[in-house]
Amino acid sequence: MRIPSLDKYARLLPSLGLLLAGAIIGSACFSAMYHHNFTLLAAKNAQLLADNGKLVRDIDDLRKNRSRQSRISQIDVKFEPAQGGAALDDITRSDIRKLAIKDLEPARGKDAADINDHLALYLALIDGSKYDFPGGRTYEVKVKALIVSQGELIMWVTVEIPQRN
Repeated sequence: MRIPSLDKYARLLPSLGLLLAGAIIGSACFSAMYHHNFTLLAAKNAQLLADNGKLVRDIDDLRKNRSRQSRISQIDVKFEPAQGGAALDDITRSDIRKLAIKDLEPARGKDAADINDHLALYLALIDGSKYDFPGGRTYEVKVKALIVSQGELIMWVTVEIPQRN
């Protein structure tokens, strides 16, 4: 059996290699752009879902407490940057906001004066809470301020990553 000579294809092989290398590099660039756009889309989706859930809960509470202005009908969590800490991404903020609001859910529907009278209790519910997330991430919430204003409980927090021993 005879082996064909590759001499007539010698000029074609480098251009074929260059074409294949370009296809591989191009597909890698396209994949990187696709994943970047998908990550941005997932972050925006998580933010919109959190906002939607908060607005639905707020509408339900406002309907229930329509005639009672001195009751807590909304709970909001605002973030302050931790000193020397890394900034949190939007998805983590959204998840921590959901968990903190869930922890403060017993305050919803209570009199605003009752919240002010038992402020230490409500601070203890959330201050120093540690939230575990998949991947071994743990975040600790420190309350900076808790304010009751016009039926809304607003809490300012900083989020720290506790040191592992």
